[in-house]
Amino acid sequence: METGLYSLICGLCLLVMFILYLRMLKGVERSEKRDIYISLMTAGMAYLALDMMWGIIYDELIPIPLMLQKVIYAAYYSGSAVLSYRWFAYVEYMQDSVFYRNNIVHQISKVPMYFVVVVAYASIWTEWFFTVDPEMGYMRGPWYFPQLVFTYGYIIFSA
Repeated sequence: METGLYSLICGLCLLVMFILYLRMLKGVERSEKRDIYISLMTAGMAYLALDMMWGIIYDELIPIPLMLQKVIYAAYYSGSAVLSYRWFAYVEYMQDSVFYRNNIVHQISKVPMYFVVVVAYASIWTEWFFTVDPEMGYMRGPWYFPQLVFTYGYIIFSA
């Protein structure tokens, strides 16, 4: 029941975001601000979809092969990093921050996101961020906390 309700809420949020996304595509002239906002919305929708899949897998509502579970978990971790970075980029752009105006600083600010994405997919084999055991299910890996710092540091920094 909890997963069903959670999935319904995520689905409704996805629907609202998709409607906003379509309105932005059709109703606003193409600009850098619009493109940044659209990339933020795209990352948000992808993350919500992955979050719904996580809940379905975690509660074992649908039997999914172990390797596919690992790929979805890696995509979830990657999606959280990309979404956090896209939020950071949007906020910094709106504030006309040096992180967006200076191209070198802007490119360097992407490094934590790339790190999380690479290590998330490497965790399928290395178990750094997570592991999935057939009997025990999902378990956090030894690098789980650094992943949180790298991912949510963007949000904290932009606040």
